[in-house]
Amino acid sequence: MMNVQLLSKDIPLSESMHKYIDEKIAGLEKYCKDIIKAQVDITRDHHHQKGDVMRVEVNMSVPKKNLRVVIFSHDFRGAVDKIRGRLARQLKEYKRKVNPSFKERARNKSRY
Repeated sequence: MMNVQLLSKDIPLSESMHKYIDEKIAGLEKYCKDIIKAQVDITRDHHHQKGDVMRVEVNMSVPKKNLRVVIFSHDFRGAVDKIRGRLARQLKEYKRKVNPSFKERARNKSRY
């Protein structure tokens, strides 16, 4: 089970927001079982002058690597969904590099 830390600055997070983030981030364990922890930072971006723009950042620790995704968005749920997609892609790539398939190992041996 992965440890998920939520940090919020200038934005009050409701219980439903906490639950939504936990569900989406915890669902990434199906791509890689080696996830140590995930830290989710949600802040209001002060560089935009129109509307509330959120900055959602996720730092995820896996053995020998840290994965990081940052999204700026007006929509909270949309930002979390985008982050989940990008982290899923990074986790698939990490898993492929750490544990290559039989074909990839054979291909690499034949090159040398």
